Amino acid sequence: MKHTIATIIILFGSFWGFSQEVNLEPNWKKGAKKSILIKSETKKSRKEGKWEIESNEFNANLLVKEVNKDHYIIKITYKDFFLNTFKHAMDKIGNSPTVQKKLNLFFKVSKNGKEFELINWEDAKAVMNTTFNDLKNALNKKSNNDTLFTQLINPFSALFTKSTVQSMFSNEMEALLIPYNTSWSKDTVKQTRSELNPFGKGKKDSLTVHTNSWIKDQNGTILNLGSEQIFDTEKFEEMMKTMMKTMFNGFMKMAPDTTSSKFTEKKKELDLLLDNMSFNIERNYSISYDQKKGFVKKFRNDRKMNGSLMGRPIKTISWSEVSFD
Repeated sequence: MKHTIATIIILFGSFWGFSQEVNLEPNWKKGAKKSILIKSETKKSRKEGKWEIESNEFNANLLVKEVNKDHYIIKITYKDFFLNTFKHAMDKIGNSPTVQKKLNLFFKVSKNGKEFELINWEDAKAVMNTTFNDLKNALNKKSNNDTLFTQLINPFSALFTKSTVQSMFSNEMEALLIPYNTSWSKDTVKQTRSELNPFGKGKKDSLTVHTNSWIKDQNGTILNLGSEQIFDTEKFEEMMKTMMKTMFNGFMKMAPDTTSSKFTEKKKELDLLLDNMSFNIERNYSISYDQKKGFVKKFRNDRKMNGSLMGRPIKTISWSEVSFD
C-alpha cells in the first residue's frame, strides 16, 4: 500500500533570469544573530465531532558561534522552555510541566547545510528526564503508588537516546536547513529518491521518499521553491506493528494466567487491532528564503493525518511555524 504525501513548498516572489539548477548552501557569518519565534497548533478529532486543540509558542535566539572549514557551530537559546511531548499528559492529570528558564543548545551543522548534530544532547536529555520524572511522580500519586504501574512506565525512559532527544528540536532545524537538502531547477522537475527512518539515524530505514523539486520564482534575493513528495509507508506500518506487538506481548506476560481461553481471545483481539493499523499523511510546506543572507526567513509546515490505531480512527490537523528575524 502506498500513501502519497503532496508537499508544496512556497516562498514568496517572482522569478527572472535564473540558472537551470541551483544548489543552495548556508552563507552564515560568525556572530550573526537571529530571533526565533516558534508557534504550533494541533487539532485532534474526538468523539461526536469535537476537536481537541493544543497551541504552543516559544521564543529563542540563534547565534553563529563558529565558522569552520567544514562546519558551523550555532547556539540556540530557549527561554521559558518546556517539552510539548509531556505537556498534554500533564494537563490531563491537572499538573504543569517543569519550565526551564534558559536552555542553551549547541548544534554542529555541515558547511553544505545537509546535516546537523546536537552536540550537548545530554543537557537536553536532562530536561527530558526532569519532565518525565515529574509526570511519573504525578501518575504514581494517581495510581496510589502501584508498583505494577511503575514497572510499566519506567522502561520508557530508555527511549531517551541521542536521536530521540535530537528529534525534539526537528521543527527548528528542519526550518533552518530544508532549502539545502535538494537542488532546485527552474525549467525541469528534479526527481530524487531517499530512504529514511522517522526514529533517527542508525535505525533500519522504513520510509521510501520520492521527491520532485523545482524553482518557481525569485524576487531579488527571496526565492520561491516548490517540492512534491511521495511517501511509501508500507514498511513503516509493518515495523510499527512488529514493535507494538513485541511491547504488548511483554506486558501481557505479566498476566497471572497466560494459558486461559480469556487470555488467548484477548491476545487475538489485540493482534487484530494491530494488524489493521494504518497511516495516511499530507504535508504542505511554505518557506521564504533569503539567498544573500543564507537564512530562511519564515517556514510553515501544515500537516494532516488520518488512519487507524488500536481500532480507533485517527484524525489530526496541525501546523508549525518558525520565523527567523
